Parts: sequence; structure tokens; C-alpha cells
Amino acid sequence: MIKLGRRIKDRINDGYTGSLAEGEVLRPCVRCCGGCRSYETLINMVMNSQPVKYNPFDPEPRIINDLHMYIAMALGVDCEEVGLYMAFRTQLDLDYGIDFFVKYGNQIVTVDVTVNSCKDEYHADFIFNINYDTGQGMLQEFGKKIAEALRG
Repeated sequence: MIKLGRRIKDRINDGYTGSLAEGEVLRPCVRCCGGCRSYETLINMVMNSQPVKYNPFDPEPRIINDLHMYIAMALGVDCEEVGLYMAFRTQLDLDYGIDFFVKYGNQIVTVDVTVNSCKDEYHADFIFNINYDTGQGMLQEFGKKIAEALRG
């Protein structure tokens, strides 16, 4: 079981913000995609601006790698066919609240990472609450939901 969620939950009352939590789970992209650009353009720019030494087909850290594996398993494909792209601290994150997205074929599913259990307004396809969704069982279920959306 991954203990990231519990550790983060304990630190929220100490001024630990969502942005700090996202920084532990995600990697910032090489450059921020500034300016007024379309959603599709921002997606493409983010795909081409992944963090240094980051592989969308074998992502790190472990929690993201496990989620990626569960998505591929639910789709019944090799991990090399599913890309998990970081959008943390990019214009896509700033404009749409998308912290990462998963691409399979021509389908894209977007995810907003949060520590806010009451978050009810978002633009991403899914909310990933790292306080509650980080156990292996929860990651596997979340991976299945993303895979279902990718099958579209």
C-alpha cells in the first residue's frame, strides 16, 4: 500500500497546500506554454515539453507508474501503448486545471490532482484526490475508470 495519501493528509493542517502535494506526485514540464492558445494546441505543446528524463510510457514517481500500469492492464495493452503526460505548472494546468493526461490512440483523458475532498468544480475529466485514492485497490479502480473513458 502506498502511504503518500496518509502522509499528505497529516500535513494539510500545517499549511500543506494542493500545489505542494501536486509537486510531490507530479513533475513540472520543461517550459510553461504561455499565451492564448487553443486547448488542442496546449495539449500538443505539453506532450512536447515533458520533464527532463521523464518517460510518458514508464512514468515516475511510483504512484503515477502504478496508475499507468493499471490503465494499460484495464485496456489489455502493453504500457508502451499508453502515455501519461505531465501538465503540472503549464498553461494547460493554469487555464484548465489539468495536472496530467493519459493518451491512448487518439483518445485523451484529463486528470486534476487535488487534496481538497470538497472540490466540486473542475474542468478535467477526472479528479484524483491523493488523500483518498492512493491505495493499490483505489489506484486499480481509478485506472479502470480512466481506461473505460479512453475506450470512449
